Amino acid sequence: MPTGTDTPTRPPQTSRSWGWQAIATALTLAALAAAGVTVWIWLRPPVHLTRAGLHTAASRHVTREEPARLVINIDAGDLTVRPGPAGRVGEQRTLTWKSRPPVVTESFARGTLTITSRCPAGQPAACSADVALSVPPGVAVHAQVASGNVAVSGLRGAVSLAAVHGSLRLSRLSGPLQLRSASGGIVGEALTAAQVSARDAAGDISLAFAAVPAAVSATSDAGDVSIDVPKRAAGYRVRAATPAGDRTVSVRQDPASADAIVATSDAGDVAVAYSRT
Repeated sequence: MPTGTDTPTRPPQTSRSWGWQAIATALTLAALAAAGVTVWIWLRPPVHLTRAGLHTAASRHVTREEPARLVINIDAGDLTVRPGPAGRVGEQRTLTWKSRPPVVTESFARGTLTITSRCPAGQPAACSADVALSVPPGVAVHAQVASGNVAVSGLRGAVSLAAVHGSLRLSRLSGPLQLRSASGGIVGEALTAAQVSARDAAGDISLAFAAVPAAVSATSDAGDVSIDVPKRAAGYRVRAATPAGDRTVSVRQDPASADAIVATSDAGDVAVAYSRT
């Protein structure tokens, strides 16, 4: 798949030769489409040189296939996933590099669309691939980003996110959530997910729910933890603890409740409260 690298110069061809190639290409694509094979068509994006001496190239494409699962692995760059039309995945990609561009590959097999971006060895500080996706709302997402921020909104499927150097921002998600960050914050807004597990090694965690969750666990090694939940007459089964910060629990507590909240921090404040809305 082209990623913005230079293409070797080819000898000029006659117009008749180009005409036969165009006909052959059209027939090949038609045959693949008839066979139900997913076809990606990329146009070479223009490459721009910034004042800082970095190259950038932006491109867009559409995968006319609906995956059940989306797997993303990015060395460096921001990732955005939002809901889009059924039956297709739209992608906007921006590559930035100093001497060699990141290598981006895509594959579709057994209902899983896999997107991987790798930076050439020795160039992590001058290489990135920002990826923005629009996907069917029911797709499950599994994403890992080594250096970059992740934003996911409006999905119903299960979401598993991990960032080493970057933050996680979530909005209006209703499927089970597994969230991990090593050095950035985790923020969730208007969540309706029943099952949420969040852990941050060196950042704050803030989760706000628009529907009563069944099980929430949020733990930070060195940051604050706050969980906001809707009011309910039966109350919540709450375990909130911190050895080095303030502990505030203002929701009604019921040790026998089926709905459990765990909020802990090793070096920050912990708060469990009712949502403001």
